[in-house]
Amino acid sequence: MLYLAYLMCKSHSSNPTGNQTATFLSGFMMQFLNPKVVLFSWTVIPTFVMPHYSTASAVTVSIVALTLIGFLAFTTWVLFGRVFKSFFQKHNRIASVMMALLLVYAALMIWL
Repeated sequence: MLYLAYLMCKSHSSNPTGNQTATFLSGFMMQFLNPKVVLFSWTVIPTFVMPHYSTASAVTVSIVALTLIGFLAFTTWVLFGRVFKSFFQKHNRIASVMMALLLVYAALMIWL
């Protein structure tokens, strides 16, 4: 995390070198391959759903609710990214330093 904070401080995005071909569809499809989502699902269903509900309809409703919650979280992430994109581009240096400081804080809180 400290290395990521260092990279955030020294990054300059005024001249991006990467090819920006990501689309909403590619991000949406990657969400299904996201290991955090898979592990979250593998944890929630057996831990919180299966001990209380054993019928197929209750498990199906829980899976649909979990999928809806995940989609709403993804959509919220996309919308806030869209809203704050111009702000972060305009104030790139300040945003990078703030993100780096938050990473350092998170790293310290893990070990304290």
